[in-house]
Amino acid sequence: MNLKKYKRAFVVSIVILLVGVIAYILGWSTLLTVKQIEITGTSSQAVISNQLASKEITLTPGMKLARVDVRGINRSLSEMKWLDTYSIKRSWISRDISIAVIEKTAVAKAKGANSQLLYFDKNGEIFKPISAKQIALQSSLPLVISDKNEEADLAEVALLLAMLPDGFNELLAGLDGISIGKSGFIVMKSAINGKSVRINWGRADHVAQKIKVLQALVKLPENKAASNFDLSLPTSPIVS
Repeated sequence: MNLKKYKRAFVVSIVILLVGVIAYILGWSTLLTVKQIEITGTSSQAVISNQLASKEITLTPGMKLARVDVRGINRSLSEMKWLDTYSIKRSWISRDISIAVIEKTAVAKAKGANSQLLYFDKNGEIFKPISAKQIALQSSLPLVISDKNEEADLAEVALLLAMLPDGFNELLAGLDGISIGKSGFIVMKSAINGKSVRINWGRADHVAQKIKVLQALVKLPENKAASNFDLSLPTSPIVS
């Protein structure tokens, strides 16, 4: 009976010792410290590093791997609206911290409150350009103009862009400009089949129906020379 007690006590002691050793290695030993930090997918690594620092997130070579706040980093990256996707990996083998990001690519620009420059991506999301790559695109992006200069108009354009199907990528690739009149109607200047067109979408409603109507109209032989499509009333479109 005593032998069993001794064996049990011995096993418990070994387990406690192992837990202590592992805790020491993870929390205090230099065996598992960060060897390298890598941020890929952007030339504006300093922007990301500064953002993490502003959130009091420590990320430096030599720090304990176990103390890297992966959740905090993910949370901070999610607040960077200029990023399209992001991921973070902590390797216990190589002792590396890897942050991989993909920047959002703008398809149009607009001026918001206080003349602040805003971008639209292909999904209609509005974001402020942050990286050097995004800022460099400023002069080449088509401008969204609102007669009323209201944020609500920009939201309408964002909604329209978000609902354009992948089959209409040509509209974004050939986008020359978007204007919103006082009526709230959205007019897009772009290209279809290499030909410049002007599309009056009306308001950003019934977009799926309007897209189907537009797709049907451009296929008609009699509309080959057409350059104006008024879809404000999708049940009664006007082509000229």
